[in-house]
Amino acid sequence: RYALTYGNFAFIPIGNTGRVTYFFYEFLADFSRWINAIFRDEAMNAYGFCSGFRREEGLSVEGFNHPPGTNEDGYLALKLRNKGYGKLCEVSHANALVWTTDRRIQIDGGLWKASWKRIKRMLPF
Repeated sequence: RYALTYGNFAFIPIGNTGRVTYFFYEFLADFSRWINAIFRDEAMNAYGFCSGFRREEGLSVEGFNHPPGTNEDGYLALKLRNKGYGKLCEVSHANALVWTTDRRIQIDGGLWKASWKRIKRMLPF
């Protein structure tokens, strides 16, 4: 039984960054998710727009309520798993890929600035 399923996503460029560049960025993001699953907690890989859970179970753990400084989607995954609703499951089939724009990356200053921001967040200091 699974408490929450989550998948991968790819970017549709709206800025000047090309799709090929995002292919390499997504490869590095996949590597980051692998690191999370092995050395941190798999729950960090859950993102709301490409995850799913049972409504009743989500409500029983107070949904997306989370402490400051935590990822709301990942924290929900953690609460569901820890409550005993089941394991987390990555759905990696190509048909499950979610396409989204690079809006958040553009807001963070473009690909390079956004990448540096995310790398710093991963480092332990």
